[in-house]
Amino acid sequence: MVMVPIVMLTVGTTSAGLDVNPCCHRFDFFLKKTFLNIDVLRLQLVLDEQTGRDVEKIVNGRKHTRDLENAAAARFLEARSADATLELLRSVSYKQFVKGSSKTQKRISSFGLYDEATGEVIANDTASRFAFLKERGMEEGDRMHYVVRGDSLFSTYTRADGTVELNDIRVGPERRLSILGGYFVPKTNFRDGLVDQLFDCMAQSND
Repeated sequence: MVMVPIVMLTVGTTSAGLDVNPCCHRFDFFLKKTFLNIDVLRLQLVLDEQTGRDVEKIVNGRKHTRDLENAAAARFLEARSADATLELLRSVSYKQFVKGSSKTQKRISSFGLYDEATGEVIANDTASRFAFLKERGMEEGDRMHYVVRGDSLFSTYTRADGTVELNDIRVGPERRLSILGGYFVPKTNFRDGLVDQLFDCMAQSND
C-alpha cells in the first residue's frame, strides 16, 4: 500500500508576496442556492503569485468587460499551483454531489480543456473515490481540500469532527484542469462569482 501524506490545507499555503495584489490570486467566496439565496458552500482559493501578477497586468485600471473577464479566467486556468478549501454550509447527498460533478465535467469538456471521454473518466473516478458518502452524504461542516502542484492533485475529505475520509493523489494535466476548470470555465457554479469578486476587489483597491 502506498501511503499518501495528508494535506491539511489552510488558506495561505501559497504565500502572498507584498508585490502581489491579493485581489488577483486569493478568493473567499460563498456559493448560494439561487432561488433561496442561501449560502451552501464556502470556497477559499489561493493561486500562485505569478498568476496573480499576470492577472493584475490584465485587469488593472481597465473597465470590467466580458472580454477582460475571459482574459483573466484564461490566465487563472494556466495556474500551476492552487490551494482550495470547500466547506459545506448545508448538507448535500452523495447523489447530488455526483450529479453536480458530472455536470461540471461536461461543461469543462464542452469548453475544450479536454475531450468528453476524459471528462467522463474523471466524473466516474470522482463517484468511485467519494463512494464512502453514499450512506452519510456530505454534512454541514465537512471540508474538501484540493492542492494542485504542477500536474499533481492532492485531495482530502475531512468530516466536521476531524475524521479524514479521503486522502489521495491523482496525476495528469487533466486533473489540474478539472479543478481549475470547475472554478473558471464559463457556466460552472463558481465562474461568475469569482470574476465579479476579482473586479470588485480591484475597484476598491484602486479607490
